[in-house]
Amino acid sequence: MSVKSVTGVFAGALFGLAMLPGLASAEPTAAAAPAGARADVCASKVANSGYVHTYSGTGCDGKPICSMLGNDSDYGNSKGCSGKDDNSASSLLNNGTAAGGNDTSVRFYRLAGYGGGSICLGYHQYASNLANWTFTNGTNADNRISSHKWVPSC
Repeated sequence: MSVKSVTGVFAGALFGLAMLPGLASAEPTAAAAPAGARADVCASKVANSGYVHTYSGTGCDGKPICSMLGNDSDYGNSKGCSGKDDNSASSLLNNGTAAGGNDTSVRFYRLAGYGGGSICLGYHQYASNLANWTFTNGTNADNRISSHKWVPSC
């Protein structure tokens, strides 16, 4: 076998591994936010406040529609985030840890009660445009978040 054919076999094997489920991240990284002013607004709001924030606009623009230290199992019931926050977020920002705990990541869920697909943001990460994010169940995340929970890691 020539060096050229061995190289081709090796490259093909690597390509095959890259295509296996679970070996590549399905979620965009917060650091890879699109260039422009909107992405810069999210980055400029990263701080050690301890809160998770949801925004109705892209780029973490304006005032958060929800800011919480703890979990919220149902954005629609007004017991954490107000009832109007259900299915309203277009950008997200994780600014710290859950109150009194060691959890630094936040998992956002499609459905109330932590159901449906989910996306996760690590410590000081943000999602500046949820239209570019997909839940673990394959559906788009924009304006479709109904609950969140602090978790140890993504």
